[in-house]
Amino acid sequence: MSGLPHHKALLNPELNALMNVTISIIGEKEKVHVPRNIIEKRCPSLFLDVSLIKKKKEKKGDTGIMTIDYKANTFTMVVFHKILEYCYTGTLPFDTMELRELLVLLRSAATLDCPRLVFLCEKRIREILTVDSVFNIIKLAHELGLEDVKKLATSFAHQNWPQFCAHKGGIDIIGIELFQELTIAMQFYKEEEKINTSPEALPVVPCTVVQDYKDILKDARFADGDFLFPNPDVAENIKFHRCIVAAHTKPLFQLITSNKSKQYVIDGLSYVATKDLLEFIYFGDTKFDPVGACKLIENAVTQFALQHILDHCIHSISTGISDNSSLDILRITYLPNFQTPAMADLRTQVLKHVSLNFKNIDIPAVRTLKPTEIAYEMLADILDQIYYDSPQDSSRKKSKKTKRHRVSRTLSSSNAKDDPKGKPKRTSSSKLDKQ
Repeated sequence: MSGLPHHKALLNPELNALMNVTISIIGEKEKVHVPRNIIEKRCPSLFLDVSLIKKKKEKKGDTGIMTIDYKANTFTMVVFHKILEYCYTGTLPFDTMELRELLVLLRSAATLDCPRLVFLCEKRIREILTVDSVFNIIKLAHELGLEDVKKLATSFAHQNWPQFCAHKGGIDIIGIELFQELTIAMQFYKEEEKINTSPEALPVVPCTVVQDYKDILKDARFADGDFLFPNPDVAENIKFHRCIVAAHTKPLFQLITSNKSKQYVIDGLSYVATKDLLEFIYFGDTKFDPVGACKLIENAVTQFALQHILDHCIHSISTGISDNSSLDILRITYLPNFQTPAMADLRTQVLKHVSLNFKNIDIPAVRTLKPTEIAYEMLADILDQIYYDSPQDSSRKKSKKTKRHRVSRTLSSSNAKDDPKGKPKRTSSSKLDKQ
């Protein structure tokens, strides 16, 4: 599934207080709350089409607060929620939709002038178009006034006329009148005028959801939150939309809703790290700054239930190892809550870089790192790596296997803590040094 499916969480009623547009449909009891900036970007006719709207009221100011009442029978609530889900995510679970629901959604998408959604609906219709399904498609398209769909299905029926006529129960589905209409049309059927009914023949309408969310974050229209940075070297705050961030994880929801001032500070996160996090939340960008990714791992992944970005952070770090960043990166690989095979590989990679560029790296700075247990272990592993990377004599060659085990000892020790067999865990280098 393409798009940004995680934004489906914006449909959660818990976020209603963070939305600035309230929508109702005459004759429906439910009121729907939506973020104005996303709807204006993704489907502006929902706010502009006077043929759909009975009453619209906008509050003065820069908050974007607005109420809209749609005319009766404009949408069913089921279809309206599907339209919103598409606006938020750029995709829908078409394979779970009933045919009538799909066709009603197509009709609404066409009314709203939403070409990408029209394309996705039409593509799904072509995917399910068979000799068995064509009867129901023709019948429902006729009932709903979807002439283009009816024409498509009719062409398919004419191209498969013998099978169509021989189908048991087909006439009972469409009725004698529609069958006679198709039979008469068949008399004027020309092979050169047939419609290519395959999904691949449909002109593609590009998906713009990622670019739309990039613009939403950049423009900050109706932004109602600020991330602040106590560091005096950073004068700039980052504006964001609270509903988008709060929808991402439960801990982020708790952070956003617990602060009435709408200004937030995440301890340990730099400006760059926070910006990268917002870009991931908004439009799924996984190109993190290497040092910023270290801060995200230590100060956000566990705290805000962001385990799904851990591998992306590790990858960004591994491609951005430098002399200046190597010690900060190496320290992250020893944090006990993140001992994964990918993290072990990253440590090996960083130690190799430190060893090969030893004279360019501020090794004494390791003494100031916290916690001290990690600093001790880092120094021990750095010395190990330098020792085994230097010109080898026969005794060092024999010790290669020992070195490989030593480099990954933190991961092994972490796993041994919960060993059900009660095997003693391996002593780390820091403890050996203290002895």
